[in-house]
Amino acid sequence: MAYILGIDYGAKYIGIALSDKKGIYSAPYALKLNNKEFLSYFNELLQEYSIETVVIGNPLNIQGEDSSYSLEIKNFISQFNESELKFVLWNETLTSDQASQYLSKKKKRIDDIAANIILQEYLDFANLDITK
Repeated sequence: MAYILGIDYGAKYIGIALSDKKGIYSAPYALKLNNKEFLSYFNELLQEYSIETVVIGNPLNIQGEDSSYSLEIKNFISQFNESELKFVLWNETLTSDQASQYLSKKKKRIDDIAANIILQEYLDFANLDITK
């Protein structure tokens, strides 16, 4: 198995988490500004870790449907239509609230922790043994 990248995509910051090589555990990796330099950084990260799958949080509304911000995320993903990179949209509802519970009140940027929660939820789901 290969490394899997998790992303909490925000208007100002993008949180990044990375799995272990076996795809069992994740850890916060980086917190980056959402600016023009991010795409270059992202591409370098994809190459450095030979990433084939990116799990990106999708903020669904209370009805479980795409929110207004989902379009932003889908626009980001559309930049990679020509690549073989696999994107998984993962419901990120309440991950920021969960992430803030892990941190002190002083830390205001929680996107890397939220990315870790998104990725770990996906890994736990992907590794379920449904034959038991």
